Amino acid sequence: MIFLAPLALLGLLTLPVVWWLLRATPPTPRAQIFPAVALLRTLRPHQNDAVRSPLWLLLVRLAAVACLVLGLAQPVLPGDRLPSTGHGPLLLVMDDGLFSASDWGRRIATAQGLVEDADHAGRTILFVRTAPAADGHEI
Repeated sequence: MIFLAPLALLGLLTLPVVWWLLRATPPTPRAQIFPAVALLRTLRPHQNDAVRSPLWLLLVRLAAVACLVLGLAQPVLPGDRLPSTGHGPLLLVMDDGLFSASDWGRRIATAQGLVEDADHAGRTILFVRTAPAADGHEI
């Protein structure tokens, strides 16, 4: 897997902070004496601490934060066409030497996709070959 924004993976370092925040308990409330109201006397305080939250809920929350961070890193699987970003000219460098012949069709298809994306965005395209010309001079 390739990440287009690998620095966003530093967000995974926030997982211990999220763990700590979810496990932090607020201070216990002070008991306050109210006027004699029958309704208030019948109420029982219900304490719901973060420490008592179930482990599965904590793990789901941490997984959600980890998925958010990974999503912000813009993952791309190898072999997928990368999105064309930018506004300036597209520099397309193609290795057209002898050893690139084995997957030449795939290289051409990728180059055509990039050229189509750049053309659709109105970007100029600069094309550079790496192999020398037939007469032996480099282009």
